[in-house]
Amino acid sequence: MEQQWVVEVNERRALHNKLQDMVGNLRVLCRVRPFTKAERSAETLSVVEVDARGEKLTVEHQAAGEKVSSKREFDFTHVFGPDSTQEDVFHATSDLMTSVLDGYNVCIFAYGQSGTGKTYTMEGTDSDPGLAPRAMARLFEIVEKHHAGGNFEHSCYLSMLEIYNEGIRDLLSDPKEATAKKCVPP
Repeated sequence: MEQQWVVEVNERRALHNKLQDMVGNLRVLCRVRPFTKAERSAETLSVVEVDARGEKLTVEHQAAGEKVSSKREFDFTHVFGPDSTQEDVFHATSDLMTSVLDGYNVCIFAYGQSGTGKTYTMEGTDSDPGLAPRAMARLFEIVEKHHAGGNFEHSCYLSMLEIYNEGIRDLLSDPKEATAKKCVPP
């Protein structure tokens, strides 16, 4: 029975990794944040449109003083509209947790201007956790299941860094400790 289980695990792993290769090792996802209260009260118009399949983002631009606007389209692996939830974002990336446990290195990189929602998407809140806490919870759920069978041994390493103004800050270090490096100059 144990041999059959090992065969099944290896087959699942091979199929999962084949699927990941088909999807692609590099995926670019975009999340459009909802309007803030101030933007809603000012009746701000949206210049961003997400297509029905969630793969294209159209941005309308009108220069000051011009009557004609222009539109530009951008293609992504997936686009999350302003109504998307933390769960939606996690669901689109949750298969990467299996890849981690299969021995692959995974990097989730949040990029954008200040105030665009990167921290909220990655960290979230206590009541609505973001991608990082959900990913760690999923990893430890899977690890716990593997340990119950007694056939696996795992070690996990996580790093979270912020790159800002050409400096790097370790987001997991305690800033109160003397040994913590707040910024590493380039």
